[in-house]
Amino acid sequence: MILSDDAKASSKIEEFTVSEKRWMVAVRMVSEGVDVPRLSVGVYATSTSTPLFFAQAVGRFVRARKRGETASVFLPSVPTLMALANSMEAERDHALDRPRKRTATACSIPRTR
Repeated sequence: MILSDDAKASSKIEEFTVSEKRWMVAVRMVSEGVDVPRLSVGVYATSTSTPLFFAQAVGRFVRARKRGETASVFLPSVPTLMALANSMEAERDHALDRPRKRTATACSIPRTR
């Protein structure tokens, strides 16, 4: 358990980084400046919903990986967070030159008379 107000929090994260421990529970500690490439599952359980904080926290998990490796970030179905996640997905797809997803509002549905 690593808490942001613990004076040894940074050293505990560093210990985890070089260890083979499977789990780290870090409260308000995995965002800007934290580099633990093996992080692969995160739970976004904070009320902070600014675009910058969200991108930094999610970015600690969802980063370039070896082929076949995946990462997941679980977040509550809160409209603000879902919008931020959708925006990040669109930016990623654009950067990777992936085709845009068709949504119910964007696709043409034939009308019957």
